[in-house]
Amino acid sequence: MSEINWSELTDDEFVKQAERVIWSSAFANNNSRAPAHKEANAASDEAQARGKPWLYQRAWNAAYRSCGHEPSESDIAAAHEPVAEKNDDIDTARLRKIVEKAHDMYAKDGLIEIDEPADDAALSEMVSEGDDPGCYVRAWVWVPVDENDENEEQ
Repeated sequence: MSEINWSELTDDEFVKQAERVIWSSAFANNNSRAPAHKEANAASDEAQARGKPWLYQRAWNAAYRSCGHEPSESDIAAAHEPVAEKNDDIDTARLRKIVEKAHDMYAKDGLIEIDEPADDAALSEMVSEGDDPGCYVRAWVWVPVDENDENEEQ
């Protein structure tokens, strides 16, 4: 039986505890019977039971970073909560507010463009949850190119 009651933890508490046990499990790599391995497995099982495997991945990424390493792009991507898969009823009002906030904060006509989504499917593809409180919003950035730039490459 697990020492930690994973099912009682909030998502944030889960990630913090899981980071600790994943780090401990890695540290105890030379001892196959170390209790940390059992806890790390229990954390993974709980993330799957919640239908939120990205929670375990976030914890794994944090533990990996604490050891001085940088997770791969695929590990970082796996830690992002898929907005469209949160539930069948995508909170389009919330996503529209996020896109609107991004537009208000960053859009500059002709330099940084944030498209208006054509429909709810396009909206959910524009917004991606990050590891921290916040979201990534897809935008277009203008990069001027002149003849001198092209000639320098030749």
